[in-house]
Amino acid sequence: MTPREIDAKVAIEVMGWSSVSLPTSPRGTLDDGWDIGRGGGWSAMPKFRWKPSTSTSDAMKVVEKMRERGYSFHAGTDEIKGAWYAAFSEMKTDCLYEEDGESLPMAISLAALKAVGAMEESK
Repeated sequence: MTPREIDAKVAIEVMGWSSVSLPTSPRGTLDDGWDIGRGGGWSAMPKFRWKPSTSTSDAMKVVEKMRERGYSFHAGTDEIKGAWYAAFSEMKTDCLYEEDGESLPMAISLAALKAVGAMEESK
């Protein structure tokens, strides 16, 4: 999957957002957006602004959402593989979902997708 495909899958499967069409702005047509539903109402964000696979700030929003869903989180570097890893542990079942990535945001995104069942297990 490309980073943009991973970002979209995280938005839908982890964050629970839905895709919406944004109105045209005076500066031209905006990209499609995500209905992020803040405060129980409709609130949208352009899709190009959501980048959890490359943005540490967006990746931490994924961590916060996973904590709300009952997962603990830990991350670090694997010096042997030369990669970052991220892991979510489901507190009630003690299942561990871990993934490596070339960056911490990518590892977080992939581990979150694995934890919610939206990605096949690594072989």
